[in-house]
Amino acid sequence: MLIDREPGAASLVSVGEIALEHPLYAKRVSEDGLAQPYWEHLSSSSLRQAVPKAYFPYGVIYISRTAAIRERRAVYPEPVLAMTVERWQNYEINDIWDFLCVETVMKERIK
Repeated sequence: MLIDREPGAASLVSVGEIALEHPLYAKRVSEDGLAQPYWEHLSSSSLRQAVPKAYFPYGVIYISRTAAIRERRAVYPEPVLAMTVERWQNYEINDIWDFLCVETVMKERIK
């Protein structure tokens, strides 16, 4: 994909749709313990299904042109081409719960 887009993109990153925790609904906890909107300028009055899709760079693939890395001193310099991966492909293993989820998904995929 990155080669085919020559010279339009400096890097490519795999992204997956954020299925449940849309950033519009994120909260922060104030010093006095109150849940407040994380992004003050956004409205969370819309249904999750009605807001634009959000994507997260899950880290399945990071590819960058070496010249762009040297020039911009970034892991994935802009412009960044997005390669969408399926939900079952975008897990990161950071703890035992992640491992158990991935193990279950892989067992299901192997059937």
